[in-house]
Amino acid sequence: MNIARQKVRKDSAFTKAELLVVVGVIALLGATIYSIINENKKNGRKVTCRANLKEIALAFKMTAGDSYNNFGFARSTNVGGTQEYVSGTIAYQHFRALSNELKHVRLLVCPADARKPTPSFESLANDNLSYFLNLDADENKPNTSLSGDRLLSGIPARVNGLLIPSTAGNFQWDSGLHNGSSKEAKGNLALSDGSVTDHTSLELTKQLTSKHNATNRFLFPE
Repeated sequence: MNIARQKVRKDSAFTKAELLVVVGVIALLGATIYSIINENKKNGRKVTCRANLKEIALAFKMTAGDSYNNFGFARSTNVGGTQEYVSGTIAYQHFRALSNELKHVRLLVCPADARKPTPSFESLANDNLSYFLNLDADENKPNTSLSGDRLLSGIPARVNGLLIPSTAGNFQWDSGLHNGSSKEAKGNLALSDGSVTDHTSLELTKQLTSKHNATNRFLFPE
């Protein structure tokens, strides 16, 4: 009787090889689930970042449509604009002027960026911004780039936060802020018509060096 019970226990136990297979399957399933969750998080951050930039572009258009028919950085502070800050490196002043149009200051930070939002527009600084601004964007020229993700580099390089692309420029997104299906780094650009799309580095260069943007001044929050 005892011998029979021992035989049943022996037959029902896992061998080492079977145990290793089970552990391997569990590990593989865990890695697959983690990869799916991580990819969903990245996609969620990407969608939120694009939505933020859309809100920003529409806010700039609202300030332009109030009665002046141009963006705030093209008119004096005497009439609610930020033109006096155009020659400096204080990018946040131009975004702070959107406080009446934006729902919340946190929209100025992309969730895929390491930067953190500030509690209020009053305490806003360059470190609380994820987006650059084209100081020569024109609402009447919808193909000009208005704003976009700040994490890009290339030639010519920025000087004191200011970039003038030129028709011979070459640019790329840094650190894979957003990834496309091909795992190529992508980033977001907003145009003066309020539209927002993601671009590869090649598309980014084509846009910035086009006749609409090549001589424009792009100010980065550095």
